[in-house]
This record gives sequence, structure tokens and C-alpha cells, in this order.
Amino acid sequence: MDHLVACVAGAGVAQARDRVDRTLRQLQPQARVQVLPDFAAAYHAFDGDVDLVVIAGTGTVVCSPAGTGWRVSGGHGWILGDHGSASRLGRALLEAYLQDPGALPQSTADALEAVYGSREPGALVRFVHMHPAPGAALALAAPLLTELTAQGHALAKSLLDQQMRLLARTTAAHASDMTAGIRPDASWQPRVGLVGGVWAAAVARTSFARALADLAPELHIRPGVGDPLDGALRLAHTFATAR
Repeated sequence: MDHLVACVAGAGVAQARDRVDRTLRQLQPQARVQVLPDFAAAYHAFDGDVDLVVIAGTGTVVCSPAGTGWRVSGGHGWILGDHGSASRLGRALLEAYLQDPGALPQSTADALEAVYGSREPGALVRFVHMHPAPGAALALAAPLLTELTAQGHALAKSLLDQQMRLLARTTAAHASDMTAGIRPDASWQPRVGLVGGVWAAAVARTSFARALADLAPELHIRPGVGDPLDGALRLAHTFATAR
């Protein structure tokens, strides 16, 4: 292997980036190695056809290029942030169920049992708290929320809309920061790319688009959902052909 590009979560921090770099050089001592944050692959999934990217997977983050680095908004993890993420969507559904199991259809209880091994509130709480990655455990319930929303369930739609509005607010603020101190052309309409598993649900995309149109009508969501693998391959090709 001559060239190796790794887009890794946490690699925006120098210490983590250096640790990954050392490990890869040990595994591939003959290769040229470049380690980038995972959101770099997400942004390049669109081949330069967007101005900022909203990543919504287990967590969420908004990013855009800024000089030789990156401007990053949101994130902060499922406890203090990551609004609109699978973790927060799953958390919202579980909180609603724990508060009043009867507020959700019987099919939801069945689905929770299939996912977590039980529908009993105490068992669900223990599962999440004892899980080595609680955010990932919460994220398992996210598809249940989007499915309920697609079925027209009012409470589910309210919970989804609340999370997507918070993510849209972060996105609008990020776009505003991009133009801080400059006067963009009045016709400038920033293009927003969507990347991540949450966007596989049409109801999530629709809810986010509605909230974003309300908060920042100048932003336009690019059709389709980007694949970070495409971005990683583009970065690897660029790295391999650079002198």
C-alpha cells in the first residue's frame, strides 16, 4: 500500500490524530499516511458541491471548510448536545415510553422488546445505563421514532420536530458564522449537504428541511444523502496524486 488516508472520529484533536497516525505507520511502514477528522470524508462526499454539511448519525455535527482547517458546530455528545442525532431521537422515544407506556402503540412496546430484550421500564433503564456506549444504546430506538412519525403518530412527530428544529438552529447559526465579518453577495444561497444514517428516514429529512426553511430560508438542502466512503475515496485519490 503506497498511500493511506484515514478519516477518523476524534482526529480533529492533535493527540488523537497523532495516535492514529503512529498506529497506521506501524501497520503500513511503507505508506504515506494522512489522518483527517471523520467529517472531512462527509464533506467531500459531495465533491465540492456544497458549502456546509450536516452529519446526523449516532451523533450530529455541522461542518464546513475554514481556511486550511474546519469550522465545526454542534456535537458535544448525547448528554449535552447532538440534537437530531440517532441517540437523541432514540432517547426522546424511550423517555416518552418510560413516562407513559400507554401513550405509544402496542407495536412500539413489541419493537422495544425486540431491540432491547424487554419492554419493562426498569429493564430498559438498566440496559442503557449498563451499556458500554449509552449513546449507541439509545440510538437503537431512533428508527422506532421515525417509523411512528411516518405512520402519522402525533407524539412521535412532535418529538422528531423538536429535535430537528434544534439541529436546524445549529445549522443556521453555523451558516451565519461562515459570513461573519464579510458581506456575501445578495444572491448567495449556501448549499447544505446531508450525511448520516438518520437521513435515511424521509420524515427526518422533511422535518429538518421545514425547520431550516423557517429559520434560514437562504439555505438550500442539496438533494440526496452523501456517502462518506465516496468522500474518503476522493481524498485518497487527491493524496495519492499530490506531489
